[in-house]
Amino acid sequence: MSSTTPFVVAGLGYVLAGVGFGLLVPGITHVAMRDIVGPVAGAASAVLNSSRQLGTAVGLALVGAIGAAATQHAWTNTHPADKGPNSASIITGNLHGVPGHMRDAASSAFEMGYHVALGVCVASLLLAVGISLRTLRHQAAHSDPLEVKELLHRQVEEMKISRRVRLGEVMGDIGEADDLDGADDLD
Repeated sequence: MSSTTPFVVAGLGYVLAGVGFGLLVPGITHVAMRDIVGPVAGAASAVLNSSRQLGTAVGLALVGAIGAAATQHAWTNTHPADKGPNSASIITGNLHGVPGHMRDAASSAFEMGYHVALGVCVASLLLAVGISLRTLRHQAAHSDPLEVKELLHRQVEEMKISRRVRLGEVMGDIGEADDLDGADDLD
């Protein structure tokens, strides 16, 4: 990407990132919550969502700081004497306060910071994929099919019991409501 890249290209990247994140989150949530039992599911879900939000905020702050530092470094290497207010606006990509003869250098410095930040994101993603694949292969190699079958059977039985309990509670509530309706008829 550069300062001459059409917005459609960037927009397409944003749409693809949004779709990818939308496809990723349900799978991650399922994996994180699949072994959680009923009584603590709410607390576990809260921890999961808080962790995801905190990770997003900290990750975005780190990527922004890395991009800003790379932009500042690129700018000071090309214009070592200029450390005035123009320097701060270049880091944020605001080139309105930059004199015309410095705009190309400022734009290049900002693009450099953006590319470094994007490179850090890609490297982090590849590292996460590598760790995930290695962990999944390790778990698959050490899992016993009979244990997995027994665990699934136990989970199905727990779900059946849980449904029966909930159905009993609902039916009890309906019975109490019928009893109250009948009491009105006696008056």
